[in-house]
Amino acid sequence: MAASLDDIISASEHYYSGAHSQMVVADNLYNQNYFLSIDLPENIGVHRSSKATQIVDNLRDQIRVDEPVVVYRERSPKQKDQEHKALVEQWGQNVLAQIGQAGMIDPLGQAPHDLILRGAACVKIVVCEDSLDDKPPKVSKRAWEAEMANKPHFMLKPVDPLNCYPSPGNNLTYMVEKQTRRVIDIRESYPHWKDPKAKKFGRNLADNPLREVDWVEYWTRDEYIVEVDGDRIIEKPNPYGIIPYVYRYSGLGRYNSDGNPKHLAIGILHSIQGELEAEIEVKTAMRAAWQYHVFPRLLTTDDPSQVAQQFQKGPGAVIKHAPERPPQWLDSPPPNQHMMEFLNSIDESIRRTIPAALMERQADAGIHQALLIGQALKIISPVKKALNSMGTEVLNKLSHLMAWFELPMSVQGPREGDSSRMVRGKD
Repeated sequence: MAASLDDIISASEHYYSGAHSQMVVADNLYNQNYFLSIDLPENIGVHRSSKATQIVDNLRDQIRVDEPVVVYRERSPKQKDQEHKALVEQWGQNVLAQIGQAGMIDPLGQAPHDLILRGAACVKIVVCEDSLDDKPPKVSKRAWEAEMANKPHFMLKPVDPLNCYPSPGNNLTYMVEKQTRRVIDIRESYPHWKDPKAKKFGRNLADNPLREVDWVEYWTRDEYIVEVDGDRIIEKPNPYGIIPYVYRYSGLGRYNSDGNPKHLAIGILHSIQGELEAEIEVKTAMRAAWQYHVFPRLLTTDDPSQVAQQFQKGPGAVIKHAPERPPQWLDSPPPNQHMMEFLNSIDESIRRTIPAALMERQADAGIHQALLIGQALKIISPVKKALNSMGTEVLNKLSHLMAWFELPMSVQGPREGDSSRMVRGKD
């Protein structure tokens, strides 16, 4: 390795800092974690707008990944090549269905969500260890192949783009994945790992299976390295022959002259971030105005806590002041029309970017609504193209691993007679 892993991680974090900051902002809007630039009075909470969440979820619902269609370009119109085309397409659909059921979440189901929200998505291919077992001496090759063909060979794991640092450029020459994991997870994944920091902690913390550790995995075409809390526990040649990650941008961004990846990692909320934040601030102010109008604050010379009980205080406030004046309710006017007009202008600005058909029903007739949705979905056509590109590269890398490890796989599909067929690495 030409440079140290620490230097690569440090440079990668700096290079992707702008893109990752954008992703965090989009996450906060989607998850309704708001940090307003205005100071709020006591007992007034931030209005938790769901508009950003609805925009992302409604767009995500328009992309289906539960029934993937695999199309293989045949070599020639000859019957042999047509049969090979049918076999490979059958294998592709079977393996995609298999990896979609193996994990806690469908990785290809998370990918469109990340592309729309974060502006980027990443998945990782893992070969199941059971698929690499050697054939027992007393078992025939045919029987062993039949047994192995019905085992799941691969897992596809979604990786948060915030944990990924791919090499710059079009061709993936290395990938750094950095996460905070737990001790129990590391022990299960790497049974040979000896925790070097356990002696520095007290017994309770050292034995805590949920204690956090820093985990780093580094892949090139030739190398495979794993570090836990700075301790290198694996360093060996790449066992797969490829970098087992597929990383894509959403297609909503563009290359920029400064080469900063933040211009590529553009999510659907990026261009309307200001409007979404302004809507939250205006609705928070309206909420405060209505609250103080309906539940006025009380000025008193006595102890506010006792007066609050005496007057059965609601969401307003009891404020103590000098004894020159008697107790007095403060009059607060209701929200004025200008606030509503400003809110409408914000909403119109959002609708110019995100068509209303994707946020609410716009027509009584179903076919008319479908037409409006079809026109609106043009804004995510780059996302669908990026997702198809991810699926294509995943299949290409899975086919490489099938040949690399000489794995057999039984696939199901339409066929006269027996519906199952055997696919081997050489296919």
